[in-house]
Amino acid sequence: MPKLSLLLLPAFALACTQTPPPAAAPPAAAPMAMTVVDGFPHGAYTTAIAAGDVPASAPEDMRSQVVGTWVIDFGTNGHAPVILNGRQVVDATFTVNGNQLVMGTDTGEYACNATARYTWHAAGGELHLSKLEDPCDGRAIVLTAHPLVRR
Repeated sequence: MPKLSLLLLPAFALACTQTPPPAAAPPAAAPMAMTVVDGFPHGAYTTAIAAGDVPASAPEDMRSQVVGTWVIDFGTNGHAPVILNGRQVVDATFTVNGNQLVMGTDTGEYACNATARYTWHAAGGELHLSKLEDPCDGRAIVLTAHPLVRR
Protein backbone atom coordinates (compact mmCIF):
# COMPACT_ATOMS: atom_id res chain seq x y z
CA MET A 1 0.00 0.00 0.00
CA PRO A 2 2.85 2.49 0.53
CA LYS A 3 3.63 2.42 -3.21
CA LEU A 4 0.00 3.20 -4.05
CA SER A 5 -0.04 6.17 -1.66
CA LEU A 6 3.16 7.50 -3.26
CA LEU A 7 1.51 7.28 -6.67
CA LEU A 8 -1.66 8.97 -5.48
CA LEU A 9 0.13 11.70 -3.56
CA PRO A 10 0.97 13.85 -6.67
CA ALA A 11 -2.57 13.43 -8.04
CA PHE A 12 -4.03 14.40 -4.65
CA ALA A 13 -1.71 17.42 -4.42
CA LEU A 14 -2.70 18.50 -7.94
CA ALA A 15 -6.38 18.16 -7.13
CA CYS A 16 -5.96 20.29 -4.00
CA THR A 17 -4.03 23.03 -5.79
CA GLN A 18 -6.18 26.03 -6.53
CA THR A 19 -6.29 27.05 -10.14
CA PRO A 20 -6.67 30.74 -10.91
CA PRO A 21 -10.12 31.77 -12.07
CA PRO A 22 -10.50 32.25 -15.82
CA ALA A 23 -9.71 35.72 -17.07
CA ALA A 24 -12.72 37.97 -17.09
CA ALA A 25 -14.05 38.97 -20.48
CA PRO A 26 -13.40 42.58 -21.37
CA PRO A 27 -16.36 44.81 -20.61
CA ALA A 28 -18.77 45.38 -23.47
CA ALA A 29 -18.57 48.76 -25.13
CA ALA A 30 -20.93 51.23 -23.57
CA PRO A 31 -23.91 51.99 -25.77
CA MET A 32 -23.89 55.39 -27.41
CA ALA A 33 -25.80 58.01 -25.49
CA MET A 34 -29.05 58.77 -27.21
CA THR A 35 -31.68 61.30 -26.27
CA VAL A 36 -35.16 60.20 -27.25
CA VAL A 37 -37.87 62.83 -27.13
CA ASP A 38 -41.34 62.04 -28.47
CA GLY A 39 -39.89 58.78 -29.80
CA PHE A 40 -37.31 60.48 -32.06
CA PRO A 41 -33.63 59.62 -31.47
CA HIS A 42 -32.06 63.06 -31.23
CA GLY A 43 -28.30 63.35 -31.66
CA ALA A 44 -25.52 63.74 -34.19
CA TYR A 45 -25.54 61.60 -37.32
CA THR A 46 -23.11 61.39 -40.20
CA THR A 47 -23.20 60.34 -43.84
CA ALA A 48 -20.74 60.47 -46.71
CA ILE A 49 -21.97 61.44 -50.14
CA ALA A 50 -19.87 60.34 -53.11
CA ALA A 51 -20.13 61.58 -56.70
CA GLY A 52 -21.93 58.33 -57.59
CA ASP A 53 -24.71 59.16 -55.12
CA VAL A 54 -25.66 62.26 -57.12
CA PRO A 55 -27.88 61.70 -60.17
CA ALA A 56 -26.04 62.20 -63.46
CA SER A 57 -28.69 64.74 -64.46
CA ALA A 58 -27.90 66.99 -61.47
CA PRO A 59 -26.34 70.36 -62.24
CA GLU A 60 -22.57 70.48 -61.73
CA ASP A 61 -22.80 73.13 -59.00
CA MET A 62 -25.13 70.87 -56.97
CA ARG A 63 -22.70 67.97 -57.44
CA SER A 64 -19.84 69.96 -55.99
CA GLN A 65 -21.99 71.16 -53.09
CA VAL A 66 -23.24 67.77 -51.85
CA VAL A 67 -20.19 65.51 -52.20
CA GLY A 68 -18.39 65.10 -48.88
CA THR A 69 -18.88 64.14 -45.25
CA TRP A 70 -21.99 65.49 -43.59
CA VAL A 71 -22.90 65.74 -39.91
CA ILE A 72 -26.46 66.58 -38.91
CA ASP A 73 -27.13 67.13 -35.22
CA PHE A 74 -30.84 66.82 -34.49
CA GLY A 75 -30.99 68.69 -31.18
CA THR A 76 -33.78 68.42 -28.65
CA ASN A 77 -34.40 72.15 -29.22
CA GLY A 78 -35.76 71.65 -32.75
CA HIS A 79 -32.57 72.90 -34.44
CA ALA A 80 -30.21 70.83 -36.54
CA PRO A 81 -26.83 72.35 -37.36
CA VAL A 82 -25.62 70.81 -40.62
CA ILE A 83 -21.88 70.50 -41.21
CA LEU A 84 -20.17 69.65 -44.49
CA ASN A 85 -16.50 68.65 -44.35
CA GLY A 86 -16.06 70.30 -40.95
CA ARG A 87 -17.81 73.59 -41.78
CA GLN A 88 -21.37 74.49 -40.77
CA VAL A 89 -23.38 75.27 -43.90
CA VAL A 90 -26.97 75.19 -42.58
CA ASP A 91 -28.93 75.68 -39.39
CA ALA A 92 -32.19 73.86 -39.99
CA THR A 93 -35.33 73.74 -37.90
CA PHE A 94 -37.34 70.56 -37.60
CA THR A 95 -40.32 69.03 -35.87
CA VAL A 96 -41.32 65.43 -35.37
CA ASN A 97 -44.87 64.14 -35.51
CA GLY A 98 -44.97 60.37 -35.12
CA ASN A 99 -42.87 58.86 -37.88
CA GLN A 100 -42.71 62.12 -39.85
CA LEU A 101 -39.81 64.54 -39.73
CA VAL A 102 -40.64 68.01 -41.03
CA MET A 103 -37.73 70.22 -41.99
CA GLY A 104 -38.74 73.88 -41.66
CA THR A 105 -37.04 77.21 -42.13
CA ASP A 106 -33.29 76.98 -42.45
CA THR A 107 -30.51 79.49 -42.72
CA GLY A 108 -26.94 79.37 -43.91
CA GLU A 109 -24.90 79.12 -47.07
CA TYR A 110 -26.68 75.96 -48.29
CA ALA A 111 -30.14 76.78 -46.90
CA CYS A 112 -33.05 75.43 -48.93
CA ASN A 113 -35.62 77.93 -47.59
CA ALA A 114 -38.40 75.40 -48.17
CA THR A 115 -40.33 72.98 -46.00
CA ALA A 116 -39.76 69.26 -46.51
CA ARG A 117 -41.35 66.10 -45.11
CA TYR A 118 -39.71 62.74 -44.57
CA THR A 119 -40.68 59.53 -42.82
CA TRP A 120 -38.11 58.13 -40.44
CA HIS A 121 -37.23 55.00 -38.51
CA ALA A 122 -34.21 54.22 -36.38
CA ALA A 123 -32.48 50.86 -36.17
CA GLY A 124 -29.07 49.77 -34.90
CA GLY A 125 -27.58 53.24 -34.55
CA GLU A 126 -28.86 54.36 -37.93
CA LEU A 127 -31.55 56.86 -38.85
CA HIS A 128 -33.31 56.00 -42.10
CA LEU A 129 -35.17 58.82 -43.87
CA SER A 130 -37.52 58.51 -46.84
CA LYS A 131 -38.61 61.55 -48.79
CA LEU A 132 -42.30 62.39 -48.87
CA GLU A 133 -41.83 65.88 -50.31
CA ASP A 134 -38.81 68.12 -50.64
CA PRO A 135 -38.27 70.72 -53.36
CA CYS A 136 -34.55 70.83 -52.49
CA ASP A 137 -32.82 68.00 -54.40
CA GLY A 138 -29.47 68.46 -52.63
CA ARG A 139 -31.02 68.09 -49.18
CA ALA A 140 -32.94 65.01 -50.32
CA ILE A 141 -29.73 63.37 -51.56
CA VAL A 142 -27.91 64.05 -48.30
CA LEU A 143 -30.78 62.78 -46.15
CA THR A 144 -31.70 59.68 -48.18
CA ALA A 145 -28.71 58.40 -50.19
CA HIS A 146 -27.52 56.36 -47.19
CA PRO A 147 -28.75 55.79 -43.64
CA LEU A 148 -27.51 58.47 -41.27
CA VAL A 149 -25.12 56.82 -38.81
CA ARG A 150 -25.07 57.81 -35.14
CA ARG A 151 -21.80 59.39 -34.04
